Amino acid sequence: MTAEASEEPSVAQKTESDQSDRLDPWIEDGNIVLSVQGKYFRVHRSILSCYSEVFKGMFECTNPSEGGESELIEQCPVVHLHDEASDVQIVLKAMYNRGFPLPYYKKVPLSIVAAFLRLGEKYDIEQLMDEAKARLCCAFEPTLSVAAKMSSFHSGTLSLFPGITGGDPHNFQVMNLLQEMGLKAPLPLTMYQCVIACPLTAIVDGYRYDGSFCSLSPANLQSWILMKNILENFRIRLAQSLRVSNNCVVQSSCVLHIRRLWSDEATVGQPFGSWRHEWDKLFCDACRADLNMWRNAAIQKAWNQLPTAFGFDSWAEVAKNDDFPSLR
Repeated sequence: MTAEASEEPSVAQKTESDQSDRLDPWIEDGNIVLSVQGKYFRVHRSILSCYSEVFKGMFECTNPSEGGESELIEQCPVVHLHDEASDVQIVLKAMYNRGFPLPYYKKVPLSIVAAFLRLGEKYDIEQLMDEAKARLCCAFEPTLSVAAKMSSFHSGTLSLFPGITGGDPHNFQVMNLLQEMGLKAPLPLTMYQCVIACPLTAIVDGYRYDGSFCSLSPANLQSWILMKNILENFRIRLAQSLRVSNNCVVQSSCVLHIRRLWSDEATVGQPFGSWRHEWDKLFCDACRADLNMWRNAAIQKAWNQLPTAFGFDSWAEVAKNDDFPSLR
């Protein structure tokens, strides 16, 4: 035997000596070992097979080594997974330590929701997918009244995902996860809030929050640009619609106040805000009625266009894609 051959330990010997690479859960009576990014989890075939037909199939045909023999650690077959070790650990702990789902009033970190989504889809674990999607169900229906309510929250403090903790204030991480997993129904309303509340510097350069760097994915950045363009075109149409009524009785006064109305609309920066009561006294009855009607028509047209930033034809199509379950 050559020196090189004698110095090469077996797979089992290599792993036996690296106790620090064994992560929780490492169950002493487990009968299968999952290898992920150089880390190991010892678990039970039956537990994982109960949740996932994909795992069940993998365990029935564990990959042999090049020598034709199965790779073993403490007499347990080794199955290699190509995932993030942190995601696998989250999912395994969920399987062993609790049932599904958590009560709706208990908040869940975004990292757990992301792991549930990614591995739930990959390994066809329905319980994980349902719980993660329920957490990502937007707290508000996408309606103009909700958009108007958002317009009164200049800092974007209206929480769209109250069941999740650990996300950044402008929901970059949530939107990126939704886009990654093809779960687009909550995106138009969430992006609208981002467009009206998030500073441009954060959109362009990203920003740091709670030790993490947050930036929009390329796909979401493109959607932000499309939605921003829709809202800018809305402002142009709104400016064109703000004119005196054909039945105006005090044109000099109404023309002057229309300029104030446009100034208020342009500087506040909240496109779908409600008509303000203080505007009523500025105009004659005819102008007040027509301005309100023209303004609402421009708002409705812009609102109807927002879903196109994510490839939807209408809000009705968004609703058809909203299959997010409820935890209640």
